[in-house]
Amino acid sequence: MSEDSQVSRSQLEAQLLEGQMLAPTLIGLPLDFARDMVTGRGHVVEVVRPGDELVTADLRHDRIRLFTEGDDVVHRAEAG
Repeated sequence: MSEDSQVSRSQLEAQLLEGQMLAPTLIGLPLDFARDMVTGRGHVVEVVRPGDELVTADLRHDRIRLFTEGDDVVHRAEAG
């Protein structure tokens, strides 16, 4: 991997921090609108619906999980 393609630790931390700041602002929004906001900022969206029993415990600096209660409204959002 070349130096140009490596992402620095500070860049990863900045991306995670941005996600942590964005996540609470998504609560109460329609799922499609929230998904567009997240992807538009370069993050990956993972939607968690009722009945989804497991989510991974790994940390991804670019991921935001959107939790719904089956009504296509974001009830909880988490970065990482």
